[in-house]
Formats: sequence, structure tokens, C-alpha cells
Amino acid sequence: MTINGPAPMLLGFFMNAAIDQQIEKHLRENGHLEKAKKTLQERYKKQDVEPPEYRMERPENHDGLGLELLGLSGKHFVDNETYSAIKADVLNNIRGTVQADILKEDQAQNTCIFSTNFALQMMGDIQEYFTANDVRNFYSVSISGYHIAEAGANPISQVAFTLANGFTLIEYYLARGLAIDDFARNLSFFFSNGMDPEYAVIGRVARRIFAVTLRNLYGANERSQKLKYHIQTSGRSLHAMEMDFNDIRTTLQALYAVYDNCNSLHTNAYDEAVTTPTAANDSVACIGI
Repeated sequence: MTINGPAPMLLGFFMNAAIDQQIEKHLRENGHLEKAKKTLQERYKKQDVEPPEYRMERPENHDGLGLELLGLSGKHFVDNETYSAIKADVLNNIRGTVQADILKEDQAQNTCIFSTNFALQMMGDIQEYFTANDVRNFYSVSISGYHIAEAGANPISQVAFTLANGFTLIEYYLARGLAIDDFARNLSFFFSNGMDPEYAVIGRVARRIFAVTLRNLYGANERSQKLKYHIQTSGRSLHAMEMDFNDIRTTLQALYAVYDNCNSLHTNAYDEAVTTPTAANDSVACIGI
């Protein structure tokens, strides 16, 4: 799950949905789901409105989990102790990324909704929540060099600007009183791979600089020193003429990423330079490594 846009609100929706789904699973496994559905119906009947329902056709392999109790928080169907236990378990195990790096927005993408200071405060609030609730496997920010590269940076300056943004966020989180080993695990990075040969090593170079800095400057533990990064192949390297050659370019860029041991990868469609998708191509490949 990657969250873009107004991240705090969407993140809240996503976390609540994940918790409610597991509560519904708990009710189903313990034979209390029908009772919960009656409680839901009664609450809406008092308001003289119909409860929300999912009206679309479900995929064949979807058993309806998460769709039975729409319209009411899961906390209304279980006691406080059960709700707290399920919530803690979900937050400990849920995976995803908040792709809300305000620094690269200011520097390269220019799609800022809020001021830099306010957006940084929201990013800090999210990380504080993650730290307080032991959210271990969800990245609180994707520190992005991709958009910096697409705006014109070469491989070396892309890594330099991206790591500088990462260290800026680290300093900000430390200034808020967070401990380095309590939040560094929630940081992730996002690079672009173009056609230049330097792209074959940007991951290992970034990892070395990051690890040495966190060890020597911040005294971080071994886990915190590990830089996790995602690669997207370069959209700006593709062209509108003879688009089939874009497949070759994208394949080479993906090979750079795989051989450089990226944590995850996704490739642009071959028709990226015109529109995505055209009738001839309606998919983008995503790979978790």
C-alpha cells in the first residue's frame, strides 16, 4: 500500500480499515459476526437510513472479509481490551509506505498543497505516532530522488540531494525528541534509474554513505544503518518516436536496479512518453525484491 496526496487523512483511513478488517475476522472466527451485523442494522434503523453496502461484483477469490460491517467502527462490536489487542497487532505488522516527501515537492515536483513547515510538521506527527505505537514495517516517508532526477539531476546529484533531504528529516525528527533507532527503520528512499552508467551503482553508494553517517555521526544501531530503497525506471529517458525501443531502455534500467540489489522496483510503461496507458499497453510492472 503506497499512500500519496493528503497523507495523514488517507493513512488514517487505511489504518482504521485494516484494524476493522481484523476485528471482522475475529468476530467471524468466534461466531459473533451475525450478532454484530444485527447491531449494525439496529443502529442505522434508529436513524431511518440504510447502512452502506458494497455493490460491486467481488473477484472470485474474495470472501467478503472487510465488507460485512461497513459504516461503523470495529470498536463498537468488541470490548476495549479486545479492540486494543487487535489494533496493536495490526500496527505491529501492517506494511506500506507514505510517499509524502515535502522536500522533493518543493525542489522538483512543485505540487505542494501546504507550506513546507506545516507539511514537515505533519510528517513529524506521523513518525511520532509510528514510534509511539510500534509501527515497525510501515515506511513513514519515501524520501524521493526520482522526481529530482526527472527534473534534470544527473545520477550523482540525484543521490546527493536525496541523501541531503534524508539527513534533513533525521535532524528534524531528532529535534522533536525522537531517538534515531526508534525512527530510522521507518525511512525509505526512492531513486530513478536512467541510462547513464552511474545508475548501476547508485544504490550501493547511497547505502554506504547512509550507513557510515548513521553509525559515526548519529551512533545508530545496525538496523538503523540499513538504507532501504525503491527504484522506478526513468520516464524522461523514454521517447515518443519508435516507442518499441522504450522496452529496451526500461529493461536495461530494471537490470541496473536488480543487479544493484534494490529492495523493490517498478517499471514505466513503454508508452510513457505519450500517455499511460495507450490501447496497446495497459499495465505497469511492479516487483518486490
